Amino acid sequence: MGKKRGDAHHVTLFDKDPVDWNGDIDLTNLLKRMHEIKQLPIMAEGSYEAKEVRKGVLEAVHSLGEGEEEKQLIGSFNTTGKKQAIPTQLPEGIYKNLYDGSSV
Repeated sequence: MGKKRGDAHHVTLFDKDPVDWNGDIDLTNLLKRMHEIKQLPIMAEGSYEAKEVRKGVLEAVHSLGEGEEEKQLIGSFNTTGKKQAIPTQLPEGIYKNLYDGSSV
């Protein structure tokens, strides 16, 4: 429950777990957007592969269709906790960040 507010407090399954609603981080919009992305047809109907492409960098690929009709959603995730550029094998071009709609 407290994850929507970025509450880092963890309890065991058998402890009472009151949520600190006064936290500084509100994750509600992030969770809503992630839910919207999860509802895309490619997420429900396509195939999925995830792998570590280098130490601390995960890549997840959702694919739907074949050949010229194939569409992909590709996510690169830095798990190191440090800011870094993540090189990709994608062709040169402009891509859309599904979270905020920006071009990357």
